[in-house]
Amino acid sequence: MKRNNKGFSLIELLITLAIIAALVAVVTPLAMNAIRSAKATKASANLKSISNSIYNYFYVENDLPTDMNELVRDLNEETYGVAYKENEDGTFEYVAFTSDNADLSKMHELLPNISSTIPEDEEYTFLSNGRDTFENLVAKYILTFSENGLVGPGAGNLIKSDISDTFSDQHDWEITEEGYITLDGDYQSRGIFNGDETAENYTVNVVATYLGDGNGYGIYVRASGTASNINGYCFQVDEHFSQFIVRIVNNGNEGGVNNYIHGLTFSAAGLSAGLPQRPEKHNISITANGNHFTMKFNGVKVLDFYDDTFSQGWVGLRQWDYTDVIFESVNVN
Repeated sequence: MKRNNKGFSLIELLITLAIIAALVAVVTPLAMNAIRSAKATKASANLKSISNSIYNYFYVENDLPTDMNELVRDLNEETYGVAYKENEDGTFEYVAFTSDNADLSKMHELLPNISSTIPEDEEYTFLSNGRDTFENLVAKYILTFSENGLVGPGAGNLIKSDISDTFSDQHDWEITEEGYITLDGDYQSRGIFNGDETAENYTVNVVATYLGDGNGYGIYVRASGTASNINGYCFQVDEHFSQFIVRIVNNGNEGGVNNYIHGLTFSAAGLSAGLPQRPEKHNISITANGNHFTMKFNGVKVLDFYDDTFSQGWVGLRQWDYTDVIFESVNVN
């Protein structure tokens, strides 16, 4: 009986191995690059999350954090940490850092202000429940705080000296040691700060002392135009409705008392007596991220919604009905 032997010849085997080697040569760099990108994205996101938490903690608690657990949960305390020091000018420098193995050049694409320079340990105090040394540091992100808020690269902070020419003469404001207030006798004051009207994603933090009288005040986000024809969203602490509401404003037209797209009553937000107390300091944080918007009032999330009306614009202020309010600080991160 004739035997039929099946299998690879030597030439076929060599060709097959050559094809496999070529595929490995192509796929391996792509896979390694994908892994490096993933690690860099994760490390960048973690540093940004820590930094945002420091920033928000400062405005909600009116204090500076001392423990990593006050900022984030479930981060590896062996590879992530925060340290701070007080500078000679009275500001505080916070350093969020990681020793995680990530590609610094790829991290730069996501966080342009990061660096890998290792600070001197003895100048800093490390937050508990986090990495307590700069040894083997891969990347760091620095935030500097003064008593008035965040300063330094990327802060985008609005300081009192910047406001003198940011509002129109028709709806004027005064700059005082306490903050931004409306001129006496102004029924309504509104305006947009000088800034980047092409800005898309940011968080604006406002500290306001609410003294009462009038029907409320608002903060413009994704705003453009001038004081008399603002376009954008207006987030309002609105006593007329006893609610937190957000309006879509077109050419300065708020659209009437009932024209708002989202609202939450003061009582539903857990405020005592259902109304903001007078006088009271309000810490407000509004985040615009794509078409997702959130508003926090004294640390409580009061608005959370999606809308596509305005994709870019800057920040402004509004008061009406002679409302007595002092905007102590307005900072954009």
